[in-house]
Amino acid sequence: MRHCTAVAAVVAAWLGLTAPALAQTHMPSNGTCQNETAQISVNFSGIEKDVTAAKATLDEKVAEVKALAADEHFVKFDVQSFNYNINAYNRNAGGDAQFQYTGNASFVLLPSDKAVDFMALLVKKGFRASVNVNSFNTGNCSQS
Repeated sequence: MRHCTAVAAVVAAWLGLTAPALAQTHMPSNGTCQNETAQISVNFSGIEKDVTAAKATLDEKVAEVKALAADEHFVKFDVQSFNYNINAYNRNAGGDAQFQYTGNASFVLLPSDKAVDFMALLVKKGFRASVNVNSFNTGNCSQS
């Protein structure tokens, strides 16, 4: 019995010392931890007379978007995906082939609150752009 009382006293003392620290690291501050992600997508299309010129045009367009983003000084601006398709187009009898290209580049950026303004800038520069901002609660909040 004496042994059980001693163990209980030690456990109670340990809990008394550590419980405030545990509560502080696991209690939500305001109950929400909103995170936001932002993605800009840019679509490209056109026709070139040479297949290598079509690919080069796509690369130049992605580079132009990256250069515009560099001017904005984003905390983060990374290519999330880049997809393209090039096919022979309008091949007439005896005529030279032309190459139609389509492509899409998606970029992730931070801070997300600058995404809409950046999309507007891209549209002003002649790009077909869209923006997707996703706000979500991670549930992993802690007080500092």
